[in-house]
Amino acid sequence: MPNSDLAIVVLAAGKGTRLKSGLAKVLHRAGGRTLVEHVVRACRALAAKKTCVVVGYQADDVASAVSTLDVETVLQDPQRGTGHAMLVARRAIGKVKLALVLPGDAPLIHTETLKALVQAHRAGNAAATLLTAVLDNPSGYGRVLRKSATTVAAIVEGLLPNYAEAQQVPKDDKRLKTEYATVPSPQGNGSIKGYLARPASASGKLPGILVIHIERAESRAAAGDGPRAVVGGARRCPE
Repeated sequence: MPNSDLAIVVLAAGKGTRLKSGLAKVLHRAGGRTLVEHVVRACRALAAKKTCVVVGYQADDVASAVSTLDVETVLQDPQRGTGHAMLVARRAIGKVKLALVLPGDAPLIHTETLKALVQAHRAGNAAATLLTAVLDNPSGYGRVLRKSATTVAAIVEGLLPNYAEAQQVPKDDKRLKTEYATVPSPQGNGSIKGYLARPASASGKLPGILVIHIERAESRAAAGDGPRAVVGGARRCPE
């Protein structure tokens, strides 16, 4: 069934500095394709009105990697975080009701997981819907703190032992946040657009993941299959 009111925004502008490579993270290969190709291909069955890939670091090479996949690329320069990427993508998204936002560096994401995320958002009464994952060892990842199975209380970023925020999270809580979310289109007049227009933080970035805190923190959490993957361990990727 076509999602004629949905746009997809693939975030592929970052460098991926933790890989310590001269190649943009999304251009590393797994299963014979670049990571960003796997992500875009996973989105195709959603039949969205528009798929937009936000490029930045090594923009020409990233755009070339997806040039045959019926997407529009948008340049983010400078790269100021995911919130800023959505601002950059607004015009390309066009007039749609919803935007599915996802990272371009997670090749193991399944189409069915993305479909479930969009369906959960449509079925719920949430301002935004965030995909979460549960790992046996979630050390170093941001966490999602929930009031209930379907209600988000807060997000704690970059959870490391020396972070004061670590005290907020129970030791047995292994639910981490991802970069997958379904949100109202930033093209509209809703609160998502208002949030993204706020000034950047001291780091100069607009933290798009915080959109779940807008107006009422009732974002439905759609549990997935652990979409974050180490590039070197991505031996099998969905077609």
